[in-house]
Amino acid sequence: MCAAAYRFKAFMPADCSAQGLEQFATLVASGGEVAQGLQNRLKRALSLATLMYGESIVGTAAMKRPFATYRNKVFQSARSPLAATDFGHELGWIFIDPAHRGKGHTFPLIEAALVALEGGPLYATTRLDNEPMHHVLQNLHFERSGVPYASAQHAGQDIVLYVRLPRAAP
Repeated sequence: MCAAAYRFKAFMPADCSAQGLEQFATLVASGGEVAQGLQNRLKRALSLATLMYGESIVGTAAMKRPFATYRNKVFQSARSPLAATDFGHELGWIFIDPAHRGKGHTFPLIEAALVALEGGPLYATTRLDNEPMHHVLQNLHFERSGVPYASAQHAGQDIVLYVRLPRAAP
């Protein structure tokens, strides 16, 4: 019997079955960071990426298309000097099942989600205390913008805004 192998898969939401979207949403929700309406927001995403172990989804990441009201609220809350309208996409829904963490999968999972954007500007948010994610975002050329702000979902936690601008061609 062969041991299960890890593989990354990136796709457009329209190319995913209802069952696949449900599995993606279930794993994202297990991380406890997502508010209501995840299923509809998944369908709006530019791309979804999964980390598969055998036939199971054990990791997720996405290039989200946030609504302008949410995006504006994030940039205003962080007191970012940048214009929220310049950032039409958000990197998010990054989650790896705890049993599959610590194996170097976060970076390639996020890179799989980023391919669809083709280098455009984007932003991401993470908890102030999530040092591993700060490190990953910095390695992906994101920079902090503004100041930490209080989480609307989790009392006592602060959120940090990161942005990545398109890099100039050499």
